[in-house]
Amino acid sequence: CSSQKTHTQQSSTSLVVVTLFSATPFACFVVFHPPRSTMASVPSSPPQSSSSGTSMSKTETASCQTLLKDCEMFHALSQEQISTLASRFKTRQLQRNETLIRQNEPTTSFYLLENGDIRREFQDPGTGKHHTVEFLIKAKSINSMRILSGDPAHSTVKCTSTNGCKLYEMKRQQLLQVLNKRPDIGIGIAAGLSAEVRIASKKYATPLLEQRQQDMNVPFVMIAAGIESYYRSALNAQINRALTGVTAEWFPNMHVQVPVRIAYITGFKGLRSVMDTVMDKSVQAGVVTQDKQDSHAASVLTNASLRWLMAISPGVIMTPISSILEASNAGHLNEEPMHTRWVRGIVARCGREIVFGLGLNQLSDYYEERWQEILGRDKASPVVCNAAGSLTAGVISGYFSHVPHNMSTYKLLEPHRSYADLYAMFVSRSVPAFLEQAIQQNFGTTSPTLAQVLRYTAATLFPRGLLVRTTQIVGSFMILNGTINYLQLREHKKLVQAVSVPPRPDNGNNSGNENDTRNTENTDGLQQQSTQQRQEASTSATVPGPATVATTTSSAQSGLQRFLSRAD
Repeated sequence: CSSQKTHTQQSSTSLVVVTLFSATPFACFVVFHPPRSTMASVPSSPPQSSSSGTSMSKTETASCQTLLKDCEMFHALSQEQISTLASRFKTRQLQRNETLIRQNEPTTSFYLLENGDIRREFQDPGTGKHHTVEFLIKAKSINSMRILSGDPAHSTVKCTSTNGCKLYEMKRQQLLQVLNKRPDIGIGIAAGLSAEVRIASKKYATPLLEQRQQDMNVPFVMIAAGIESYYRSALNAQINRALTGVTAEWFPNMHVQVPVRIAYITGFKGLRSVMDTVMDKSVQAGVVTQDKQDSHAASVLTNASLRWLMAISPGVIMTPISSILEASNAGHLNEEPMHTRWVRGIVARCGREIVFGLGLNQLSDYYEERWQEILGRDKASPVVCNAAGSLTAGVISGYFSHVPHNMSTYKLLEPHRSYADLYAMFVSRSVPAFLEQAIQQNFGTTSPTLAQVLRYTAATLFPRGLLVRTTQIVGSFMILNGTINYLQLREHKKLVQAVSVPPRPDNGNNSGNENDTRNTENTDGLQQQSTQQRQEASTSATVPGPATVATTTSSAQSGLQRFLSRAD
């Protein structure tokens, strides 16, 4: 016993080991009389700060409780449990450039930063390079993730503030003592850490072509399409001017364009819902497998082929309606009657509509989901993620649909010429003058074939009017998806508010009718049941108290299960 007292005064770490292994004399011997090699590897004690171990005032205690609640390790604890922990903290003051923790030293305390700035620096033992450490979790805690295990510190921590740093310190020994007396706090800590692990490990990553459309609200889609039709008409006029040099009206034949565009966009969204239903039935029938480990070549081929078929079908089906829209914009350049004019360029237009449909339906959802991960699911606004996804999908779709769009436009304006002839004209107009001059000077006489290949490549990769076309598609996607998403979010909020409205209280007008009495009793019973359920939910959302844990071990286990289910 005298030996234990001597060593506990020298090292708080020794006290922990004695508490855990006091029943094993040999273990005590190992702790207090380690071999020389073990003693040589023990790092030196942490440097002393200018102020340490000062009791906290009421204001400091309240601040410490707030910092504890914000810490990812303790956020699941109740206020009473937070108060219990906060009472064990002491204040500590550091001067500028003073070291609080050194890398690889034993973890004997953890800290909460009240004010000031700190710098974490890690020295790579393999290369000797120094790295500044930052954590995704921005809670003002230091060593909280290592205090339970007592693992050596990962990095060196210094105060960098001119006015110094104020911290709250809790010894590891004191925390373990609290956990021994209060197992419910340990359950709460485990629950908080489990929730953080689940949040950090979750990632939305639906594969391309497997996105499912949200429930379609036809009036919202029609409103969005009506707004977008004016934007599209104006941009189409600019594209035609860039291709032909002829200025046209911005909004021609809008009495035709608006209803046709509404039918066009509604058709795209509606067909996607139909294709999703077909795909679901195919999966249920075993035609398509969702098992990525399935080695059966036929199943994998069927899976990919059917998904691509479902994805491109809306574009193919909606091509005739798109052709009517294009013909409405080109009446000043093609004087053929509408029933003839609308089929001009329909082959190239079909390719354009396939790209447009993939971008509007699949790519927009795909990149919206990715932007949620980039910006943070809990922080990013759904409107911002929707706009970012639409913008990204619009840029990609605008680029890949530009050449088919140009070919369909040229064919519509000059139907008597072949696609090959029109493509040659497109190349001659798309190659910039400086590039044409460079190609002619270097390859025009020595290698005409190579010069022509370079022209076609440059025109295909960087076609004329690309910026205007991409702007049109980006704007269309953002208007359509943004308007639909905004209206649906508002509708969803209204539904949530309507469901959450409490029942109206009895106004006291009792008619004495037996049926009314029974209805009132039933209503009261439902209200009591609802109140009881809310109380149970509230109870399950907090850690069970010490009396509950002390009663039986099963109570503690059930509390942990409730916390894990809450984290899920």
